[in-house]
Amino acid sequence: MSRWIVVDDKAKGFNISYGGELPWMISKGMLRDSPVEGGPPLYNTLHGTNSKANISFDFTGSAFGVYGSRNSSTPRWNCTIDGKPVKHFNVSRGDNQEFCGDTVNDGTHKFVMEIDATEKEQFWFDYFKVLPPAGMNVQADVIYSPDDSLVHCDSDWDTIQSGTMTMKNGSMMTFNFNGASLSWFGVYNSSHHRGRAKATYSVDGEKPVSFWIENTSSHNMPLLSNQPFFQTPKYSAGQHRLEVVYYGNSKATPLTLQHLIVQDSSPNTPISVSPTTGPTAIPPSDTVPATTTTYTMPASESPSHQSESNSKMIGSIAGGVVGGFLFLVIVAVGFFLLGRCRARVEHPEAAFRDVIEPYTHNPLRRSSGYNPLPTSTAKRPLVLGNNQMVETTIVAPRRSIIRSLMRRFTGATFDDSRDTHNEASTLLPSRHSRTRTSASWIVMHEDSGIRVSPELPRINTDIIEIPPTYSAE
Repeated sequence: MSRWIVVDDKAKGFNISYGGELPWMISKGMLRDSPVEGGPPLYNTLHGTNSKANISFDFTGSAFGVYGSRNSSTPRWNCTIDGKPVKHFNVSRGDNQEFCGDTVNDGTHKFVMEIDATEKEQFWFDYFKVLPPAGMNVQADVIYSPDDSLVHCDSDWDTIQSGTMTMKNGSMMTFNFNGASLSWFGVYNSSHHRGRAKATYSVDGEKPVSFWIENTSSHNMPLLSNQPFFQTPKYSAGQHRLEVVYYGNSKATPLTLQHLIVQDSSPNTPISVSPTTGPTAIPPSDTVPATTTTYTMPASESPSHQSESNSKMIGSIAGGVVGGFLFLVIVAVGFFLLGRCRARVEHPEAAFRDVIEPYTHNPLRRSSGYNPLPTSTAKRPLVLGNNQMVETTIVAPRRSIIRSLMRRFTGATFDDSRDTHNEASTLLPSRHSRTRTSASWIVMHEDSGIRVSPELPRINTDIIEIPPTYSAE
């Protein structure tokens, strides 16, 4: 089937000629006092004149139409095709008004429009519509109507006089096209509901883009046609797929489609529709609540993507649970070790309650206080009064102590002035000390009974009394 193309007033690549007594004016957007019944100008541009002027346009096709905008008043004009007059129409105030048009023999033609405008009666031209031959390949902006074979609406869409419409939440439309971008045009009708409604569009499975529609028709303007609902970004020229989903309900503004315009397209380029690029399956209409207006999942998301997302979510949850458990275990162990360290700092004597230390006496160090007997065994701390820490030793069995004392103290001479801060041993001076010489007697007590001093020489004799030694046995 052949499709209409539109040639905008600023289109390049087409033989449009603007002539007249004065240069043509260019306006962007709607005219100041123009109503919105016919929608805004195509692509928001107009060419205008306020003098005698003309427009000529060469085209190939079997039908044509000339569209523009009418302000408060309209000047006189006439149209010809190949020098022959064609009918013109009475236009209303507003944009997208058809000035003249007709069907012609399929072929190449020359269109000319003569305009007699003034400062008060200006003329504004917007675009041409042409129906090219079925086999013609021309690069242009192509119009697709709702009944085109490439436009697929599900069963929730209803046919209306100006196109198609849906009021069902979740209803979908898909469209395979060849071009770079497209525009969606709909209508507003005063007989429809006015609640604001949401819809989304997606191209080639990209993230859906939301757009809102709200019925702005009124009793004075019951039908607003050619209303642009959205314009896609520009993509690389080629084949693309559009998906539109409606998220309103029966009490909101319905989604309508009057026509689509695909930019940088060709009306007769074949478009392949494979099963992978066909319409996306959607749930039955009765499974989508009519009051639901929240977007849940893009239509392009496949079940494989959903399962992959679910598996990633489960893995994340499991990892979080295991990590939290390990963290609690580490914290508990840390508090346990910290408690033990605090107990040792606050009550260090508790570590030595079971240690039985023997009493040792060294009469040679009376002036310097307590000092343990020399020993070759390992040292360990002993807590005395006021938490004073001193060094003590684990004493060897009784025979070893007696032999050591007899060997080291008998007949030894001692120097009291020598500093002995080494806790490991008591320093004994040599026999030939210059201070004095004396003999030493060692008395080893066997028990803790009454001690009777033995008869020993008292002249130049040091008596060393050693109390009984006790073992842990």
